[in-house]
Order: sequence, then structure tokens, then C-alpha cells
Amino acid sequence: VPAGKTVEYAGGAAGKVVFDGKAHADKGLKCNDCHTKVFPMKKGAEKITMKDMNAGKNCGTCHNGEKAFKASDAANCAKCHKK
Repeated sequence: VPAGKTVEYAGGAAGKVVFDGKAHADKGLKCNDCHTKVFPMKKGAEKITMKDMNAGKNCGTCHNGEKAFKASDAANCAKCHKK
């Protein structure tokens, strides 16, 4: 998702998840930093769960509290989930 674009995913009871390409580009990331090393190129090709993230997979590869905010910290839920 290039800067200026977003992709929305169903996020269950916590609310939809909005991936913002600009927020990641503003941090200096390029598409190939995550694709295809962490994620396949096609949306929906992989089911993303909080359990997997907390185990360091998909978004949790970076959102582990070291490289980026920790996805498993309840104080950070609203950074991705929107109700």
C-alpha cells in the first residue's frame, strides 16, 4: 500500500484494522522491507491474528516493542484498530 493509501481489514470485536501506507513510509520503510519477506503481496493471502503477532509473526515481526510499538500492549490497540 503506497503512501497516501490505506487498506482495511476486519478486526473482529476490537474494530477494523487500518493499515496506513503513509505512516509506514514516514518511518522510512519501503514496500519491499515487508513484502515478500514478512507478507505475501496479495491482500488476504494470509490470515493475520493477534496470537501470531504476539508470537513475532506478520506485524509482530516489527511491532514487538523494540523496533516499533508493541502490538500486544493494550494501550496500543487503537493505533491499528478503529471502531
